[in-house]
Amino acid sequence: IVFGSAISWSRYNGATVFFRGLCRALARAGLETIFAEEWRPVESDPDIPMGFGIRRYRHTRGARSILDAVPSPRLIIKFIHCGSMEPALDQALVASREPGDCLIYIDGDAPITLDEVSCAPKHYLRRMLPGFDGALILAGGPEATRQFLSLGVPRARWGYCGVDMDFWHPAPPAPGLQCDLLFTGNNLPDRRDRLEEFFLRPARLCPERRFI
Repeated sequence: IVFGSAISWSRYNGATVFFRGLCRALARAGLETIFAEEWRPVESDPDIPMGFGIRRYRHTRGARSILDAVPSPRLIIKFIHCGSMEPALDQALVASREPGDCLIYIDGDAPITLDEVSCAPKHYLRRMLPGFDGALILAGGPEATRQFLSLGVPRARWGYCGVDMDFWHPAPPAPGLQCDLLFTGNNLPDRRDRLEEFFLRPARLCPERRFI
């Protein structure tokens, strides 16, 4: 069971692509896979990949019901920033562990998380991380790994974000996308300044170039 921010809608959620690749890989490995996401009043993508189940919850009781419906032993993967009930969800998953389960915490924003925790002696992760079996860290490298271990998580490993090679692969060039610089990303409010500085401003300064 994978708990993450969203897998059924990709608008404003770039992690969706990573989650879909992860769940497809788990399913290919022979694991019956379920992705659990917080319910949101948004329209789902029309091309949700098959091969794994999708469940939605509106509260932590619903999340625990999803978990209780699957017999142990279970691999339970919990990503950071799942939604509006983050501390309560972590607590519910730790409390729901049964003998034979493996509960893994994954952080793709480890440096930001660690900054927040270091400034808050009573941060909820200080209580929660020792209840996980391990942490996978997708940013921050060995130093972030060391800091996670110091917070009480039994094991920590670091690496980089993955790509589903069955989905992302070389394709013939698309003439309409030929350019000097192509940017693909989420147009979120907290990224507008960087988009202006690193993309739109260079485009205005180089009118002879093609930016997409």
